[in-house]
Amino acid sequence: MKSVIIIKLKDLDIPEFSRDDGKVIRGLIEQLWSQCDEILLDFQDVEFLGISFIDEFYAKLFLSRSKEQILSKVKFLNLDEDYYSQMQSLASARLKDKNRINEHSN
Repeated sequence: MKSVIIIKLKDLDIPEFSRDDGKVIRGLIEQLWSQCDEILLDFQDVEFLGISFIDEFYAKLFLSRSKEQILSKVKFLNLDEDYYSQMQSLASARLKDKNRINEHSN
């Protein structure tokens, strides 16, 4: 049976969904990573997400884990399609950065 941890963002004390808030959420995801099969982030009643929040909590995960790992583990509920598109764009940019860094270090 698949174990799922649900993070309801509206229940967390996130005042602005800023870069600093994104860092907290990414830290929570990293902390929970080995404790479950799937992490479900519920965005119900969240009206605004800043680009820097998205970059910090989601896109930066791609610097330390593979795309496959993240897409199979981190899922979204009640997320606006525009925000989802922004997440994917930022993740792609971070993957390109990661690939460039890896190319230069070899």
